[in-house]
Amino acid sequence: MFISRIAVILAALLLCSHPVGASKIKAGDLVSYNKADHPSSAMRSAASPAEDRELAAKRTEFGRFVYEKVREFNNNLRFNKDRMQITKLADGSYLARYHQIEKTSLASSIRRSQAKTSPYVGILSYREQVYEAHGKNPADCRDGDFSLVQIIPNRHIFCYSKGTWR
Repeated sequence: MFISRIAVILAALLLCSHPVGASKIKAGDLVSYNKADHPSSAMRSAASPAEDRELAAKRTEFGRFVYEKVREFNNNLRFNKDRMQITKLADGSYLARYHQIEKTSLASSIRRSQAKTSPYVGILSYREQVYEAHGKNPADCRDGDFSLVQIIPNRHIFCYSKGTWR
């Protein structure tokens, strides 16, 4: 039973890692850029000759979409810098913790899709960082020196459908 589950998982991974029609993808169909911490960053890089205007326009749109999405993600983090988690420890001291998306870790790419309903696919990758500080009381924690204690990699896949990125 366990071995058959592993076989099914491996088969699914193999199918996902080599999408149908992948051999038909041309070099100009895949566009990557890093550090998209501002929408203008997607506009700064000039389109290569192999890219057509439509793909370059979608790349710019995706850059703006990514910028807004990451801002939304940062605001919606359960324990962001404005809403830290403060916990009283067994020894009577306090621990403050918050999460933050590292903007310099942002990487995104788009490519053409074979689906007619979703002609483009975009991928957003980033690192969510967890910071902690210790203190004698909650106020000391909030004002304390925070240190990085954990990095959580994240990846989101978006489709361009009905004129917008979703």
